[in-house]
Amino acid sequence: MVNLRKGYPKWIRAAALALLAVASGCAANVAVEGNVTFKGEPVSEGAISFEAPDGSTPTFGGRIENGTYRIPDLPPEAAGTRLVRITASRKTGRKLPAGPPFPPSMMIDEIEAVPTRYNHKSTTTVELRKGVPNRFDFSLEGDAPR
Repeated sequence: MVNLRKGYPKWIRAAALALLAVASGCAANVAVEGNVTFKGEPVSEGAISFEAPDGSTPTFGGRIENGTYRIPDLPPEAAGTRLVRITASRKTGRKLPAGPPFPPSMMIDEIEAVPTRYNHKSTTTVELRKGVPNRFDFSLEGDAPR
């Protein structure tokens, strides 16, 4: 181990410590990715979020597209136990009047396409770790809300 106190000017020691702090901070970011299927089929569009079970830190999330999600650069505070919520909608085919603030027109009704136990009633947790790949695949089963 190098002793920075002997033989180096103060400014070199300070620069070395600053560089070490910056380098270790970059390595401590959190990335997460994986696949999401429902009844064996990729979820075409949706969202996934990772939140602290006690609500103590911010929620982080991203889009699900063609059955995959990738959130490449979460801050270090994203690490730890996270409650997972997965949402996806499907069109019902019914047309409804668009309400304010939209101009008078019709819109297509959409409902949640995955069971509530994966979104607002979720109990699924994962452990996000700093500086290592985090990969979580989710195979959703059950009946979607009607």
